[in-house]
Amino acid sequence: MARRDDGDHVGEAIAVYGSNKGPGRGRPASGGLGLRLGVAVAVGDSNGDGREDIAAPGRPVKVLLGGKDGLSTSRTLTIDRSALGLDRLPRGYDDGFGWDLHLADLDTDGRDELLISTKTSYKPPKDDGYWILRGTKDGPSTTDRRFIKTKDFGEG
Repeated sequence: MARRDDGDHVGEAIAVYGSNKGPGRGRPASGGLGLRLGVAVAVGDSNGDGREDIAAPGRPVKVLLGGKDGLSTSRTLTIDRSALGLDRLPRGYDDGFGWDLHLADLDTDGRDELLISTKTSYKPPKDDGYWILRGTKDGPSTTDRRFIKTKDFGEG
């Protein structure tokens, strides 16, 4: 991932592909991916196809699924509170939904789960934690999910 800064596209993400000769030595860089960068993205394989996917933080969270032709905006999933069936927040309220993301294969099935943070005292949930969206052949599932409170993670 790289950031293009050219006036109209400040902070727009582009993919720079590498090869065994190093970064930028593979196929040409992609055009804009429709993502603004400025914070870290999560990289993993949420659909188990062997190609990297990118989850970009924000409201909404955007997940770009990789393909044989690289990353493409035509394979973008958008995940927000409503996609998870959560209530709409009152105006001016911020629960931090989607500003901290991780992709990791928690159940060792070859597909990375997407972890989406939320920090709130609003219902639901009442505590800080992460929504864990199971990885499927189509990417992160908005229906096969669970919420784990940060306090329930235990000690490391």
